[in-house]
Amino acid sequence: MTMGASVQWYSTAGDKPSRFPDCPWALQFNEQSCHYLIRGDWDWETGMNRDQITEFESIRDHAFRAVYGNWAYLKNSGRNRVKYAKRQLEWVAYIAGKRESRRLLGDVILQQQDIQRRKRFPDSFVTTTWSIDLHYPDPKNSKYFPGEEFRSIAKYARIKPYPIPYRCLYSRNISNLLMAGRCISVTHVALGTVRVMRTGGMIGELIGMAASLCNKHNTTPRGVYEKHLARLKQLARNGIGKPARIDEDAFQQAVENGRLANEGFIHCRDFVNGWLRYADPKTGLIPRNIKRDKDIWNAQDSAADNYPFMVLTAAIIDRQLFDGRMRNILRAETRLTSRVGHLPDTYSFSKRDFHESRVNMGRIIFGSSEYIKDGLLPLTEWLGPSPWSERMIDILDDLWERASYKTKYGNIVSENQEINGEMLQTLSRVYWMTGDRKYLDWAVRLGDYYLLGEHHPTRDEEALRLRDHGCEIVSGLCELYATVNYAMPGKKAVYRTPIHKMLDTILEFGRNEHGLFYNIINNRTGRNDKSLADTWGYNLNGFYTVYLIDKTEAYRQAVQKTLSNLNDYYKNYQWEGSSADGYADSIEGAINLYNREPDDSAAKWIDSEIKVMWDKQQANGIIEGWHGDGNFARTTIMYCLWKTNGLTIRPWRDDVIFGAVQEGDVLRISISSNRRWQGKLLFDTQRHKTIMKLPLDWPRINQFPEWFTVEQNKQYMVQDLTSNTRKSYTPQQLAEGITISVQSGVPEYLIVQ
Repeated sequence: MTMGASVQWYSTAGDKPSRFPDCPWALQFNEQSCHYLIRGDWDWETGMNRDQITEFESIRDHAFRAVYGNWAYLKNSGRNRVKYAKRQLEWVAYIAGKRESRRLLGDVILQQQDIQRRKRFPDSFVTTTWSIDLHYPDPKNSKYFPGEEFRSIAKYARIKPYPIPYRCLYSRNISNLLMAGRCISVTHVALGTVRVMRTGGMIGELIGMAASLCNKHNTTPRGVYEKHLARLKQLARNGIGKPARIDEDAFQQAVENGRLANEGFIHCRDFVNGWLRYADPKTGLIPRNIKRDKDIWNAQDSAADNYPFMVLTAAIIDRQLFDGRMRNILRAETRLTSRVGHLPDTYSFSKRDFHESRVNMGRIIFGSSEYIKDGLLPLTEWLGPSPWSERMIDILDDLWERASYKTKYGNIVSENQEINGEMLQTLSRVYWMTGDRKYLDWAVRLGDYYLLGEHHPTRDEEALRLRDHGCEIVSGLCELYATVNYAMPGKKAVYRTPIHKMLDTILEFGRNEHGLFYNIINNRTGRNDKSLADTWGYNLNGFYTVYLIDKTEAYRQAVQKTLSNLNDYYKNYQWEGSSADGYADSIEGAINLYNREPDDSAAKWIDSEIKVMWDKQQANGIIEGWHGDGNFARTTIMYCLWKTNGLTIRPWRDDVIFGAVQEGDVLRISISSNRRWQGKLLFDTQRHKTIMKLPLDWPRINQFPEWFTVEQNKQYMVQDLTSNTRKSYTPQQLAEGITISVQSGVPEYLIVQ
């Protein structure tokens, strides 16, 4: 038995009686067997016990005999013929609607049990949602027309949506034959769900896609399954609907940003590879410098400036290197260089021991402080909890447990202004990150020492160094000021006047006409050395932090003035005698402050000067061959993350170019590749909250600014214009990464909002 073919019909009401002839050639009816109807629907079905292929015409004709015979009886002989007097037979389908005929065998024959037990197939595609709907002769009809039934009943078995395997859609023994509709490779019962028109239409779309792959790759339908299934899935995801209109002009900046970010990531990769070639083969540690001091690893240079940004580069573009060699270097450094508790000292490769036999606590404290603030703290702000953050906390705790410099406010680790500035920055952040009060208490000791005691940077000291090493105290005190604003409001009130005194003095004596800072200012005379500090941005971080707290407009205007003058007056400026490190510090300052105060001219300056810095890299990846090379990578990563709006990909590949541009709450993303690429697109989070737990994202030295970040308790819609699809994501899903497939030479354009 098969399901039958339906011949539908309907009648219409007229204004006057109409005649209909008797049909002696049709089925004959009486009052018990006739059907008082004015239309016939799907259940006027016949041929269920006949051959739907060879006998199809006679099956249809039998349906005609039923329709015309029944109507003739209603019009001419039925007891209700008056009711039908003005009705006329308007339409009878001249082509029967067939439900079942031949089914061709494929590599998979889909069965009822597969559907109801939800068996998984790797090549699942078209989803069937119709119930298992099987038709049988109506028993009432069989009573009067046994073997000649023309009415049916349906029996249903409800199912959950189920995807049909592609291998049901091609022949197992005719190599170039694809199937769609009721002839696909299924059992009689399984046909009951897949046979309906919309499902058949979707099957038709899919085999059209498969046929295109057969043509493109000179293969068979089976060959598509065996070798090109992933591409067929991509085509199915794209669909055949009208593609979304892509305004490529709107993505032009994203494309250009991607090109620049890609160039930057390649520079960072080459930097890492260049320096790893000089690593000590026994320990894996990198030398302080390539020529001079190539026999030592030290905390304040190798560990603080170079190694951390090798780690960060690997974290972003080479996870295998990150999880392998970068972690191994940390293990070796911890094991070999820890000398006083966890505090590191200089290590000699040739001696396989410490470089100096005697312990010099001044050198150890300075190196430890540099390693924490310049290296481990920026890493922690990006990576979150990690072996590097554990190393940072161990060193920090040991520094303060051994704090031996006595003051009336309690012991501090040093009287050195640079070290204490670094400690103020570190402690202010680590307090929020850990929630441990001891870090705030230690920071307040330093704050009291400088702001309430006799060591105020501008009131009590004859000179203040604003360039590298000296700028740390300005930013450090301002970070503490922001911290106590939230954690100790009473202390903030006491600090307010001395903080403003320091900043106001610097503004009065420490700037040139364009708002940039001199290297050193004399607090007594107001004189300065006229040379400009490449760390102008590090100092302005402090000004902007206090502006965020107290809304002192002059401090904000100081930032705006500097940013607005860069492009007109400081292109190709000889920072620190034109060193790459000088460019790195200056550009970092601009990026960090531009993140808070966007200025188109400053953006142009950053784009211009980053290329000047990049041109200083040698063909072997080395920049200048000293530990300052790491700052080249640090600032380049900041620049790249600006151009990608914080997006990263895994796995990174140098031919995958991705960039983004943000307009309001909308992020436009462009991704392209010379070869097929599939991986994760990861979105940035509000790291100052999620990792550091800061109450405010004040600007910080060596931080990696946040651009487009996903926020908790929001829902995001990602529209893929290339495939014309939309999907909703949670912040966690975006942060963990969404799967993206890019075909060779076919750009992907995404809109996120």
